[in-house]
Amino acid sequence: MRRRSFLLACGTAAVSTAWQGAAQTSLGTLAWAESGGLWIRELPDGRPVKVASGDGLHAPRISPSGRWIAYRNREDKVSVARRDGQAGASFESEGSVWFPREDRLAVMHAESVAVFGPNDNWKAPVALLKGATLPVFAPGGNRFVFGRDFDSVTGPDGFSATGQICLASLSAPDSKPEVLAANPEGGVEPYGWTRDGKSILYWSADEWSGSLWNDGVELFAVAAEGGQPRKLGVATLVHDDMLDLAPQSGGNRLAVTSGDGSNTWAGKRIAVVNLETGALWSLTADDIAAISPAWSPDGHRIAYVAAPDADVAYRKSMAGANIRIMRPDRTIETKVVTPDMRIGPGGGEEAHRFLHQRKIWLLEPEGSGKPHQLTSDARYRDEEPMWSADGRQILFGRMDYDGHPSLWLMESDGSAPVQVCKLHVFDALEDQDSWFGFYGYTDWRDAFDWRQ
Repeated sequence: MRRRSFLLACGTAAVSTAWQGAAQTSLGTLAWAESGGLWIRELPDGRPVKVASGDGLHAPRISPSGRWIAYRNREDKVSVARRDGQAGASFESEGSVWFPREDRLAVMHAESVAVFGPNDNWKAPVALLKGATLPVFAPGGNRFVFGRDFDSVTGPDGFSATGQICLASLSAPDSKPEVLAANPEGGVEPYGWTRDGKSILYWSADEWSGSLWNDGVELFAVAAEGGQPRKLGVATLVHDDMLDLAPQSGGNRLAVTSGDGSNTWAGKRIAVVNLETGALWSLTADDIAAISPAWSPDGHRIAYVAAPDADVAYRKSMAGANIRIMRPDRTIETKVVTPDMRIGPGGGEEAHRFLHQRKIWLLEPEGSGKPHQLTSDARYRDEEPMWSADGRQILFGRMDYDGHPSLWLMESDGSAPVQVCKLHVFDALEDQDSWFGFYGYTDWRDAFDWRQ
């Protein structure tokens, strides 16, 4: 893959000559965090505008009208600014989400959610959702669900619930939320609504453990009208980009990154769940570590990230070798490496080399046909594919071997890749531009937002 670009705005963004002429059609609005501030532009070739200045700005989120941007600073304090950077406000909160169809911002406030709007310059809440956490809105935008930990409320099965999925409505903000699902053993976290608005998908853990949530959690579905939750038969890491709902034209299906364990360089496969029948099928091979599925707008293809599975490759290279293992009683045991043994690089430069082999691939959701590789530039690892609304382009993240991230845009067949902007991405330890991220997972969406 050859890079064909020229710089704009002192290196803030680049547009390839391949996008001149017919490619001027708007691809939506991009907001991103770069060195010293937050920027916004129209894709593919709009002029970059600086919205806010400061180090450590992240999590930009564009309002439905495109006029406002919410973001967080290094201390995770939420701010909102007009897209020209000329007005705004800050909140004592560590989380926020835009309403889906209007420029109102839901902000965590104590043990409730406060709703702010631009009519009074974001000064006073226009509504207060008591006892709620950040809402996950239904497709229509009026109803929403949220997860909460509540030790003293009796759940639908008559027991003292700890983790709850609750349903509420903007038209009745003072009404008591309806508990749709309760877990007496551990926490719950909503992912989203199905496209038809009939069900909610969520993660549910069987115990209270931070490490468990880092290692992958079982997915469930529950009807918005109530009923018994059902297990989907797959566990995923708890990140929104580890799964993706098919568009309505693709049927009621969910693409997931299946597999437990925090290491993303091994043990991860792309699978599809039929949410109507419960059928589950894998699409990628056991010797491939694959993550981040993204449905095409027509529902006919899935873009994803893939590289050789580090653990499988390690076992093959070590097959038949004797290794020494320390047992729990601290005695040393010698074992012969076999194909089914759970061993692998574990981290360090060996894992780094496998991560750097990540590329963007395409496959068909039914599993017919062979996967097709889209990117191949050995200088970069490629991640986080996102489709344009017309299905003709793919935006994706790139990182060189030294951990420098950037956003690129290419045709959906992998041709004409062009750098859009550089990024600043922080890992779980707040280290900037780290190749490791969190066991190979980079939170790209914490650095940019693309509204189409």
